[in-house]
Amino acid sequence: MLLLTYDLKTQKEKKARITSALFPISNDTGFGSTLNQASAIAKWLTEGARPDQIVLGIAGYGRSYQLADPARQRAPGSPVVGPGKPGPVTDEPGVMAYFEICDKLMNSTSIREWQSESMTPYLIYEEKYFIGYEDIYSVTEKVNIEYFE
Repeated sequence: MLLLTYDLKTQKEKKARITSALFPISNDTGFGSTLNQASAIAKWLTEGARPDQIVLGIAGYGRSYQLADPARQRAPGSPVVGPGKPGPVTDEPGVMAYFEICDKLMNSTSIREWQSESMTPYLIYEEKYFIGYEDIYSVTEKVNIEYFE
């Protein structure tokens, strides 16, 4: 069973979000605190799925946002005014393919951060845009987690 556990939160929330958080972050509350990969896996296991039946889907893209107050609030959960600029190839506001994110990472003004609660990276680029995505480090965390033990 392939669990497509990304895009669990939408841009309608008006908050910068990680595309596929492994665990909830502290500003996730109520039902929102269950919209993460660990909660989805736990639900399937509780309902009788075996660990060897589960394949965790990994997003090959990120969701981007324009931050409302980038000088003061730049972390996941920060207020946003809308989606980020479209990538040059994907050409869709608020979405960038991984290779487009890599191009942003190579820009000296971009800042890569690590969100330790959700075990995922995010990027601040052009000083006012946020993008949550997967990279080799977050995928390694997800592959190596001893969740099923």
